[in-house]
Amino acid sequence: TYLATSKVSITYYNEVFAKEILSINKIFNSSKIKNTQLILVGRGKVQAGFRFDSLTTRNVKVDTLRNRIILIGLKPQILSCDINPWFIPELGLKGFEIIEFNKNADNITILKEVKRNCLDSLKNRAIRSQILIKAKDNAEQNLKNLFSLILNNKDINVEILTDSAILKGI
Repeated sequence: TYLATSKVSITYYNEVFAKEILSINKIFNSSKIKNTQLILVGRGKVQAGFRFDSLTTRNVKVDTLRNRIILIGLKPQILSCDINPWFIPELGLKGFEIIEFNKNADNITILKEVKRNCLDSLKNRAIRSQILIKAKDNAEQNLKNLFSLILNNKDINVEILTDSAILKGI
């Protein structure tokens, strides 16, 4: 399994969390949540990439004329979506943080539903931020680097095509 991930600076997290607090305050001050039983913030990570367990020689085309390797029929996918109890322990940032609750919020079913909704929201936000496109770009670059070393050819290119019908135009 190949994971396409990237490191993000602490400054970035501080900016994101500052915006998050403003957004929470705006929602919290609205009339929509007056009867809300639980308000929970979930922070986590989403990893996207490719699963190569079904890769065969039928999925790989070597184009020696154009100096490239083409992987066909592979689609980037969400490999994991996780909200840990501690998102960044060294900064004291919790993965789940209860913002507000009332006496009815002790129902474990409600807590589980809210946590599940946090995970769904995290995954959807990652997809909207084009994580799958970034995973494809990262995979092509990392495979280019790998094949450049293996083949001793720094000019080799790697392309991942999600559909074999695209191959007809190549």
